[in-house]
Amino acid sequence: MELLVIRVVVRPAKRMEFLQAIQKILDGSRMWPGCGKGVLCHVLEDENDFHLMQEWDSRPELDAYLGSKDFHALLGAMKVLGEAREVRIFSNGTSKEKKPVRKPQGEMPLPKGIS
Repeated sequence: MELLVIRVVVRPAKRMEFLQAIQKILDGSRMWPGCGKGVLCHVLEDENDFHLMQEWDSRPELDAYLGSKDFHALLGAMKVLGEAREVRIFSNGTSKEKKPVRKPQGEMPLPKGIS
């Protein structure tokens, strides 16, 4: 099993818009082969600091999603409505990757394998 974890901090004025957009995006990602449960939660100390978690059956299925237009739409929504902070991929409970989603200068690189 693979676990995709994305952290995003949403601008307070865009919180409701983010929640509406993320619901549609999550519904679409659940249609992908291998995508299981998806969870969205926020940090108790900051209601605008969210973690999106998705379970995937295998790394090849997750990699297919990471290279998709759907994943790019997710990152785009996060960029417009807030600031995507990082993407992590865990395999069998062990963090395999920890990739910042943006450089300190504010640029937003994509995870490896995404063009």
